[in-house]
Amino acid sequence: MFSSTVLSPLTMDPMAAPDVSPQAPPAPLVKPAQEVSIKDAVSVFCEIERIVLAIQKRFLQQESIPESSLFLGEPGCNVSTSNGTHVVLQAGWSDCGTQLETNMTTTVVRTTLRNDVSAQGIIHHLNIASPIHCVFQNDVLTSSGLYTIFEDLHGPGYFRTEMQLFIGSSPVPRNFSVSASEDVLMEVGMQRADSQLKVVLTDCWATPTNNSVDPLPFVFISNSCPIPNTYTSLLENGNSSKAQFKMKIFSFVNNSVVYLHCRIRICVESPGSTCRTRCHARTRLLKAGETISLHRTSWGPLWKSEAGMGIGSIVLIALAVLGFVLGVVTLLIFQYQRKTGRCNLRIKSDNFSYQVFYD
Repeated sequence: MFSSTVLSPLTMDPMAAPDVSPQAPPAPLVKPAQEVSIKDAVSVFCEIERIVLAIQKRFLQQESIPESSLFLGEPGCNVSTSNGTHVVLQAGWSDCGTQLETNMTTTVVRTTLRNDVSAQGIIHHLNIASPIHCVFQNDVLTSSGLYTIFEDLHGPGYFRTEMQLFIGSSPVPRNFSVSASEDVLMEVGMQRADSQLKVVLTDCWATPTNNSVDPLPFVFISNSCPIPNTYTSLLENGNSSKAQFKMKIFSFVNNSVVYLHCRIRICVESPGSTCRTRCHARTRLLKAGETISLHRTSWGPLWKSEAGMGIGSIVLIALAVLGFVLGVVTLLIFQYQRKTGRCNLRIKSDNFSYQVFYD
């Protein structure tokens, strides 16, 4: 699915016509041989929490529009940066009069590109009033290692999701081995943290292959709640830009290798609504926050280790090996000191006296 940006045609201010005497018609304006349209001149980037516009200076010169007159949404949101070829304007989702509209299928961010002509009196250039619409589709899925790209007419906006496995507080790499009795912690979230955007786990499952739609899935989270008897517990869900759960994956999956997949939704909290989830014995309640997008992310493979060779056994073996190495090093140091004569022995004094007894 794609996001789109709509740029309406330039509008001409009726008060912006040149003040010309009827007896002296104005000389025609000299235009470049190849005129640049506003759709070709403006690139729109739909990003998390902001809209960014890059406008070609060639277009501004063609239409005699001063770059200092441009603003996005409100007059205070004018050009932020400029170089030899482009000027850049940007507006936050909660700034510059930007509007955010969300339903279950799309999220639309609206603003307007304008130029300020209030202090210029009679003008001889176009008055811009061009709405900008960034439309995000909510049914986009992503896989681990790939970015979800929302294409619009002029440039990309994107969310980046990631998935990481932990044993205790230490991250572990792919192809790691755990036993059936060990807890693994999974963290799913956005690479860029944001206080307003929340990550909500909706469904998680394991497959014996890296295919997320494998015909033999093992579901352990459904509708934002753990499935009973899967040794799964949610630690964080809908509270921040990441979600966490803990599980004993090989306690209910008999395969020797699994790949983990989660479907998440990115949610925006607003007054009177929340992204947090609640699970009950009979009902599952999800308070309605504004859904920005739906994603899928994957992690794997994760291997099942032999009985008795879990992380606890690995730690004990590592400690035993470390103790053996330290013992060998200590023995070698002691032998080296003996060979070089650096023994820490005190020499007794030969200062002594004696007495002679006669019969």
